[in-house]
Amino acid sequence: MFLGGAVGVDTATYESIISNIILGESVGVETGFVFLVRFLSVVFSDPVYILRCITFLIFLIFYFLFSRTKCSVQIFSLLVFPVFFHDFTMNGVRYGLSFLIASFAIAYIYGLNYIKSVFPAFSSVFIHSSSLIIILLSFVRNMSFHIVVFGICLVGIFLFMFQEHLLVKYYAYLQYESPNLYSGFLRVFISIALVLILRNVYSISNLEFFVLISSVIAFVFISSFSYAGLRMTGAILYFLMFRIVLFSLSETRFFVIKNIWLLMFIFFLGFLEFVNILRIMISLYDVGDSPYLPFYFIWQVYY
Repeated sequence: MFLGGAVGVDTATYESIISNIILGESVGVETGFVFLVRFLSVVFSDPVYILRCITFLIFLIFYFLFSRTKCSVQIFSLLVFPVFFHDFTMNGVRYGLSFLIASFAIAYIYGLNYIKSVFPAFSSVFIHSSSLIIILLSFVRNMSFHIVVFGICLVGIFLFMFQEHLLVKYYAYLQYESPNLYSGFLRVFISIALVLILRNVYSISNLEFFVLISSVIAFVFISSFSYAGLRMTGAILYFLMFRIVLFSLSETRFFVIKNIWLLMFIFFLGFLEFVNILRIMISLYDVGDSPYLPFYFIWQVYY
């Protein structure tokens, strides 16, 4: 949160990373994020201000993406806000910004405007490589031979450009403790529930249904032995939420969710994850350099 002080598990880490980028040191993050930090450092020399500028940018993109229809406001209020808002603005700033920029690429891909999708797609991947997952998933709806070729070329270009960085990321994830089978189980449950909603309410194709379910299962399997699987699970969960929003932009009958039982179920999904997040915040009370709690505003800590 751009008004928060030293709040959020990774806030202190990001301030350190930004400080090292300003000093010209190697930090092992994607090129796009480095470029963004150096661009902002022209105006601000303090890592605290630069990080708050990035979180404010995330806040603005959130508003732009989820304020266009009543359905998008519903999905943001009931699902995106309780599940991702704190994460994108207080913890996972890089992948949060990356996923949001990738949303523009997804919208263009669903509108069959592939040329316009190139810039936001590559920009998002340059900020955090995990956004490639949701970009590739967006091609499934309009799957055809030339789309498959385009996707393969995109992956090939990405692997060629980021081969060294991907190896660094791979060995970095090996240093994390592998999560157990139940890590992120709640998000997996929400992901499967959203896939079923897309299938039964929004009538996605059999192919898209199969790919989405298979992806969730595959990422759960990866999570059992690699921390990277949890990041992939978060990527597909965000994609599923934004997938519902895209229906409201393209089809008038989905402009607003009127089924009260569906709204209550979506609220229930968001509420479950929100309670889980509060549990984690409380368990980490005053732990680390920038814990979630106690919460401080920026002027209470730095001034």
